[in-house]
Amino acid sequence: MTQTLSFRADPSLAGELDAAAAEAGVPRSELLNQAIREFLYRLRCERDAERYALHPLTPTETAAWPNEAWPDDDTDWTEVFHQ
Repeated sequence: MTQTLSFRADPSLAGELDAAAAEAGVPRSELLNQAIREFLYRLRCERDAERYALHPLTPTETAAWPNEAWPDDDTDWTEVFHQ
């Protein structure tokens, strides 16, 4: 289920949004939803970074991470992502 939201935008911003939506072939509401998702994700990441800066992980906490999480430079990425 969706919820209708309303907001005011500068005419130039609204024009850019409409042009971008037309170029992408999607409704502007889809672009707005994606922009909001990305903005909120960035905020969560910034909050996480602030928390880790205040309380960094200890070597004991990171010791359990597998080394294979960081493949060699010559890794075939299609194998890593199973594509």
